[in-house]
Amino acid sequence: ASTVCPAGGPVGASVPPPLANPTVPPACNANCNGGNGSCPNFNAGNHLTGGFLNRATFCNMNINGVTVAQTSDADLTDDTITVLGNLVVRDQASLRLNNDNATSAINTTINVYGNTTLRNGGNIRVNGTLTLQSGATNANTVALRDSSQVNVISGNVGDALIMAQGNISINNTSRFVGGLMSNSAIIIRNNGNVTGSIQANNVRLRNNAQLTFTPIPPGTLPGGNTPGISQCTSGATGPGWSE
Repeated sequence: ASTVCPAGGPVGASVPPPLANPTVPPACNANCNGGNGSCPNFNAGNHLTGGFLNRATFCNMNINGVTVAQTSDADLTDDTITVLGNLVVRDQASLRLNNDNATSAINTTINVYGNTTLRNGGNIRVNGTLTLQSGATNANTVALRDSSQVNVISGNVGDALIMAQGNISINNTSRFVGGLMSNSAIIIRNNGNVTGSIQANNVRLRNNAQLTFTPIPPGTLPGGNTPGISQCTSGATGPGWSE
């Protein structure tokens, strides 16, 4: 049996559930152009206080230029970041979750309604757990490329889960540790490296890609420490596979 997420269909369909409509100010829904105070584009000068995020809802969130954006349990409502457009972490920038508390296991959820892209050394550092739900439709993608990383510093496979409607790609020496689930394809190529588990409609490995499946006794299920894993169940349908 494989671990799958049903979405309004029979158990066994390899589909993470789509994101629900965001609970944000009405102006964000109608006018998400970064121009209004309810739903701005991320700006480090305006939205970081002492290096920590001072708000949790953005139109687009582009963290770049070696910026370090940190989250604090006290500053995030329900420990959730909502991005109605695209999330980008690039050019050695870093998003460090729960960086004010080295011991407390805080569960952070990031809901991205557009595309999620890490590139050129972009990094998401996980303290506690991360559930990243990305893409309102299967046209939206998740991409790690050019030596980007998610959950590599802590490296606990149970602490990170990415659920996407569209393709997930791990490219060009990028690394991910945890569970990956897609309603489309998971593509690992050009020295991309995944440690954990994957579930998708089809899987492609190319050009020195590496996928290390981890054992799954209690406590080490990839993504198993995250709240997002509760949306999943067991089924018998396996993915398509090509190498």
